[in-house]
Amino acid sequence: MTKDGMPPKGAPLRLLLPVIACLVAATGCRASDNESMRPLPYEGARLTMAGVDDGPGGLRVTTSEHFTRLAGGKLQTYAAAEPRSQFFATFADAAWQWEQKASPQFIAVGEAWVRTHGFPASWAKQLQRLGVRQGRKPLLAVVEGSAERWVRSPGGAEGGMALLGQSGWALDTLGAYDSRYGDDLVLPYLPAEALSRSGEGSRKTTPQALLFKNQKLVTVLSAGQSELLSCLRGSDLPRLVWPGTDQAESAAGRSTTLRQVSCRVDIAANGDLKQPKLRVVLTVSALSDGRSTAGQWKERLKQQGAELIRSLQELRTDPLRLGEAVRKQYSGLWTQERWREALSRAEIKLDVDVNLHGGT
Repeated sequence: MTKDGMPPKGAPLRLLLPVIACLVAATGCRASDNESMRPLPYEGARLTMAGVDDGPGGLRVTTSEHFTRLAGGKLQTYAAAEPRSQFFATFADAAWQWEQKASPQFIAVGEAWVRTHGFPASWAKQLQRLGVRQGRKPLLAVVEGSAERWVRSPGGAEGGMALLGQSGWALDTLGAYDSRYGDDLVLPYLPAEALSRSGEGSRKTTPQALLFKNQKLVTVLSAGQSELLSCLRGSDLPRLVWPGTDQAESAAGRSTTLRQVSCRVDIAANGDLKQPKLRVVLTVSALSDGRSTAGQWKERLKQQGAELIRSLQELRTDPLRLGEAVRKQYSGLWTQERWREALSRAEIKLDVDVNLHGGT
């Protein structure tokens, strides 16, 4: 780094993103299941955020670029360029420019866009291609209100990335999404109130999740459902709030919470596409706050998890990728739509095992 905190000329941004993600998150980061990633000592980094909204003839993409540094344990902006807006006919046109230079670390999509147009599979493909070409994928979130408002808001980028980090979204927002098989997509949804909060207050705001089927928005999950869904998808989470807890109670610090949560999922099926039976085993390991026992967590997670799975069945959506347990046995017959029909009548048993360690 130079003396003024600017990154060296030509410094690869892909090396800086994990640092930024770790520093803005409330907890540590994990690079993979087998490798821990810790923040590196650094003076500053360039942070670019892009917001995507409807625009004349296509899209309006608003971009902000500023430089950050770590001061007093917090990521702070010390220099910023004036946000600029550009208009593109397609998302591919915007992505092409990012391929030639460097893509934003954080992309926000306005709520109005996804409610009208959904989230095209081609967008996901282009973002995944950016990850291959540049060594990292941009963090992605749908935001309440316009994306331009988030981009132009002071601290919008840092605040949005912090929320994603605190909720386990900071490594790969697109996850295991595979458009070849018509996977259902889950994206984080950031509430507008996060823009008016800072410091400790921002930590009490929890992202929700949006569920897309056939590229169209089908439902908005609550913050609690979103955390539970992430766990059922086998994610590692900085925290897991007692399922069913009211968000106001959680914000007031009265809810039971686990920290450093590791979720592992095993799925087994009977191999029958007409009358599928599946067994889902969820194993949770976490640091306990001492307010509840492993047995209490087991029963609560089993109850709330079963309710969430039934809701997904009614919507004929499969963000848990349960169909993977069946697809390989029906390679010439299996389609996503056939599976949706089978899923709606499937018998699904959820078993939960909870291992708690220590206390806080």
